[in-house]
Amino acid sequence: MLLDDGFFNDAAMTDATFLADADLADADLEDADLADADLEDADLADADLEDADFSFIIFLIFK
Repeated sequence: MLLDDGFFNDAAMTDATFLADADLADADLEDADLADADLEDADLADADLEDADFSFIIFLIFK
């Protein structure tokens, strides 16, 4: 019986370790997605600034 208990405890620990590693990998992917979203937001903000600059130049030309 001790041998069986040891085997199942090891299996449970292996399962827990595997699941914890999978959760960490999933969290890393979520962090990567958030970083990607931040870069996209920065790109959009940069594009908005470029649009504003262009609009201001057009305004000055036709003023």
